Amino acid sequence: MNEENLRYTIEHGIYGITSKRAEKLVQQVRVGDRIVVYVMKKGCGELCESFAAVLEVVSDWRRSSRPTWPDEVRGNEVKYPWVVDVRILASGKVPIDEVYSELSKILPLEESQSKLSKSKRVIRFGTKLRRFGMNFSKKPVPNELCELIMRRLRAGSKVAFEHETVKDWLREIGEVLGYYVRTEFENDIHRFDVVWWGSERDFNGKKHPAAVFEVQRGGSLVEALARLKHALDRWNIYGLYLVVTEEEDVERARRLVEPHLKGSFHELQGRLRIWTAKRVREIRDALAEYRDEVRELSTLRD
Repeated sequence: MNEENLRYTIEHGIYGITSKRAEKLVQQVRVGDRIVVYVMKKGCGELCESFAAVLEVVSDWRRSSRPTWPDEVRGNEVKYPWVVDVRILASGKVPIDEVYSELSKILPLEESQSKLSKSKRVIRFGTKLRRFGMNFSKKPVPNELCELIMRRLRAGSKVAFEHETVKDWLREIGEVLGYYVRTEFENDIHRFDVVWWGSERDFNGKKHPAAVFEVQRGGSLVEALARLKHALDRWNIYGLYLVVTEEEDVERARRLVEPHLKGSFHELQGRLRIWTAKRVREIRDALAEYRDEVRELSTLRD
């Protein structure tokens, strides 16, 4: 998979394949199966020749009739007409040279090298790896390979969640749950990242929102807390959320914020909920699996 398309997959929870690959994979890859993603050298950036993600399939395959991935949009053509929803189990970067010796105990890589070398061309690891993928061998890669890569990804990397991406996830979650959602909502002197209202009628009627979210990445934590404090003063609501993007563990994120809640922002104690971007993504992925059913249930309150 190329790096640009992988980033889109991670941000949107969707994976696609060509019609040629679909001939073999659509009937074999099912809900619950895992996909190990390796980034090829061609057109790569930071993840060249590295394992970069393990995905779990969470839906059936379906046809796509519009350009979706970046290279499709640029060329205004559909290259990957078969798509499936996925949950990201792990992502990051595991260079091949860090796990080659362990992989050699799982896959007969040297035997593959010998056969390929007869072509008298440079054989990169990605070419060898393809021979063991389901598309070529008609067999899934060994479970040991998936477990190895997932352990390394989880142990050695922190995912850098983009501010706009997390806001989009919060928007998606709110809309699936039936809320009226606005991003970059301006009120008085503050602009809030994401705000949910019970309905568009509530928004137009200037009623209090149900929830306000601030996504903190790289900027000032104090400024984010100040905006949430303003939301509390203005609307006196309980749905106040601070999403920390540079920390994956919820408890560590809480410890990062708690000192500020004992001083100028003590009013937020007991009101503020602290989430990580990882948790937002997990909620978004879980809702995506049953999007239609959740939307149907959310309308029952209308």
